[in-house]
Amino acid sequence: MLHFLCHSFPNMVLKTFEDAFAQVKALATRFSDNEAAYLAPKYQEAEARNDFINPFFVALGWDVYHHEHPNPYEREVKIEKSVMVGDRGKRADYAFYTTPNYHQARFLAEAKKPARQLENQYDCFQAIRYG
Repeated sequence: MLHFLCHSFPNMVLKTFEDAFAQVKALATRFSDNEAAYLAPKYQEAEARNDFINPFFVALGWDVYHHEHPNPYEREVKIEKSVMVGDRGKRADYAFYTTPNYHQARFLAEAKKPARQLENQYDCFQAIRYG
């Protein structure tokens, strides 16, 4: 899968599948070991991004922190990216881009804190309205 991703998204930081798997497994273990704390209502979305979501995308080879692409106009990952939904601007938590088209996102991702129940109409609509 990682081999496919690196060929499909050529500007991703190359890693081996084993490295990516080990990093994702470590994230899953950390969450499992401290699940009660991460599922507590006071654990916020911003913390989940820093502790798990950003490292997950880094493990998959995305330049989340702009080490490889510091130019603001050529970044693979843009956080809180404004997108137009109908005639209104909304913000996607993550927008992912690839060379050479940094004007059109390849895909978007929405972040939620772990305690959030996603089986509600608003979250479902938020996830699909950017598509």
